[in-house]
Amino acid sequence: MVARILIVSIVLFSALFGWGQSLRFEINSTKISVGERVELKVISDINGSIDIKTPKTFHYGTAEQSSMQQQLDHSGRLTVQMSYIRDGYFDAPGNFVLGPVTLKSGKKSVTSNTINVVVTKNPTNIPSRGSSSYSERELKKPAFGVVEPNKSKIYEGESVVLQAKVLARLFPDNINRYKAYAIDGSVSNYELGNPEQINSSKEQIAGFEWNTFTFDRKVLFFDKKGTYKIKPFDINLEIDFGYLGVRSNSPSIEVIPLPANKPKDFIGIVGDIQLAFNVQSKPIKKGDILTFKIELKGKGNIQNALVPSVNVPKGWQEYAAPKPTSRYTFTEFGAEGSLVYEYAYKCVEEKPSNWDAITLSYFDPSIGKYKTLQTDPIVFNEAGVSMAKNQESKGDPKEMSKTSLIQNASNETETDSPFKSPILWLTLASIVAFAFLIGAIGRPKFRKKKFSSLDYNKPFIAPWSLVESDIEKALKSFALGDKSDAVQYLENAVSKSISIKLEIDYREVSTASMVQSYIDKSTNLELNQKINDFFYQAQLYRYGYGISEDDWQNINALSMEVIALLKK
Repeated sequence: MVARILIVSIVLFSALFGWGQSLRFEINSTKISVGERVELKVISDINGSIDIKTPKTFHYGTAEQSSMQQQLDHSGRLTVQMSYIRDGYFDAPGNFVLGPVTLKSGKKSVTSNTINVVVTKNPTNIPSRGSSSYSERELKKPAFGVVEPNKSKIYEGESVVLQAKVLARLFPDNINRYKAYAIDGSVSNYELGNPEQINSSKEQIAGFEWNTFTFDRKVLFFDKKGTYKIKPFDINLEIDFGYLGVRSNSPSIEVIPLPANKPKDFIGIVGDIQLAFNVQSKPIKKGDILTFKIELKGKGNIQNALVPSVNVPKGWQEYAAPKPTSRYTFTEFGAEGSLVYEYAYKCVEEKPSNWDAITLSYFDPSIGKYKTLQTDPIVFNEAGVSMAKNQESKGDPKEMSKTSLIQNASNETETDSPFKSPILWLTLASIVAFAFLIGAIGRPKFRKKKFSSLDYNKPFIAPWSLVESDIEKALKSFALGDKSDAVQYLENAVSKSISIKLEIDYREVSTASMVQSYIDKSTNLELNQKINDFFYQAQLYRYGYGISEDDWQNINALSMEVIALLKK
């Protein structure tokens, strides 16, 4: 089928800047399945009418976009690039050729490249699970939701990340009405990023491509042992003919207690940390204050850490309570950052006595064991100067100097400004003169499509025999086990019936547009509802797996009822 001529309404710059004869035809994917939306794109530096050659099995959708971009080439000459984007889909499998695109401007014309497209059937069998963690029941659906924990079994205090995820065979127009998952019990949770942001991608599952949407990511900490059930989330996917409601699964997380052999110096951290120790080195005499710092760097539940206790030797008194300073953020690894504890003790004897090494323990969930860290002892010489070494954890990340960042930025090579080019200014002056000329003559009129009298007076209206042919094909396809094709033929039959009622060419208008146009004009509310119900169910069956005999009988009966009512 030759698509209807589409006129790109853009101001004619080609008359001023020359006939570039650049025309390119693109598609976002050359391997697709029946019913899968694709995007056609025409790119040119020529203004004119576009004629896209497409096969009969290709149908346009509702998305349509035209744009223009101006840029300077290496010589300072202004160039204009125009693009036209249109979506569509194939209603049958096979190997097809899209294009060429013919662009006409006055008496001149340019022809683009062609594109070979491979269209496969919608899978009607349940895909084998393979390495997929999703159930066969879930993979039968056109869309389903899951709450994904990164761990299903954790220790008390260990962090776990949860996120909401939706997988869909079709790409929804909108996602809304989200009711979040929830957990009862002793649990702390913190948002990771913007909770309202939805990240979309594509995922191969058991050999098939799914659209995936992830959102509402949190890191959680469970304080008590037990099994915690996560309540499912609910969300709506907006599609052409209504909403597809999705409810997620409801997984459980098992929280097990820490081992019983808990050290006395355990500070409550479950994760992975390193220790740094800093002590003053000035002479100490009676009445002086000794200060030292313990710094813990790492990740885990460090926000719940206890202050490390120290064994105070004889001859020292606490001068001030330990002063904690925390700097951490919540990430997928829990709370990640540092804790600094500053201690101050007063020497109450003539000669300062030595301090034993300070120890503290934490639990490493990756190996399921407690670990102990310790400082060097604080030992004083005859002059009362501490001989303790200032310790630093090995492999600590060093922050990049801001000065070096500024220097790196300033060392980047500057390019000559295009505004220094005299050709640019001549070009801009030409544009102003051209715009003034256009304004004096009057606003330019967009060119309109030229129809022959035959096309204009007698648009193609499908005969009812084509509707009956699609019904016959649907019955044959279902008998052969091609259930998705069978539903597609029923859709075609109902679409053609609506086009006959509206007296329009079904090949030139998307199904969604036809349905909306009919409903806007019709006063038969019952029939309008049946039409919406039919297309809504058809999409679910066509994009889902494993349509049952009962499902087929129901949708077939509904299609026959709709067609019969449209014939009246």
